[in-house]
Amino acid sequence: MWYIVRYLRHLPPKGSLGIPAVFKEREKEDAKKKEQTERGQSKAR
Repeated sequence: MWYIVRYLRHLPPKGSLGIPAVFKEREKEDAKKKEQTERGQSKAR
């Protein structure tokens, strides 16, 4: 039981490690898709 308490007490503060790489990649993918759809809509006009 005390192992869990010790583990939890030694975790870094929330957000102190920055954004995980997985989320950064996702943001890039979303931005790229959004850019492609905007280009497609502007060509159709």
